[in-house]
Amino acid sequence: MDSLEKAFTENLEQAFNISSLNSDAQKYLQELSSQQKSDFTPTDGYFSNETKEHLAREGAGRLGRALAARSGAVNLSEIQEEWQKIVRDFHQARYWGQSTQRQKPPKILTEDQKRTRELFPYIWAAFQALIVMKLVISYFGLESADSDETPWLLYLAIAFSFCSLVFFAWRKHKKGE
Repeated sequence: MDSLEKAFTENLEQAFNISSLNSDAQKYLQELSSQQKSDFTPTDGYFSNETKEHLAREGAGRLGRALAARSGAVNLSEIQEEWQKIVRDFHQARYWGQSTQRQKPPKILTEDQKRTRELFPYIWAAFQALIVMKLVISYFGLESADSDETPWLLYLAIAFSFCSLVFFAWRKHKKGE
């Protein structure tokens, strides 16, 4: 669950008691928390990340207030009807007064995505050093053992392996400063 889904769900739970709904309606609201990002998409330009979160909270608040205002038990079709009204109002009211921007905002990465992006170069360097270069050096070493010529390709493979590891270490050192 990303930050927009979390903001939508939290704000909806503040305005309306979700636990009073049947399981189909609760499942629909979970789907709606992820779907609302596409429902609140402008036709021209992009919203900033802050505006997206504001719209998620506003949409959830409006839905919660509309459902709380209904008397009796709320069923799935009533939730769908109210959500359609909210999305229609969003587009007719020109995004509830929120401005758009021309540039797409930077994607907010989760901690797992950040960790994976940071870890990948280390995995690639280990794979290259432990598997690929060992195979290349072994192949050219065996080839040069059978011939009397100077093993230039073996020297080149060893130099490439050494230089790529030095470059990796230098790049990670510069990133840490």
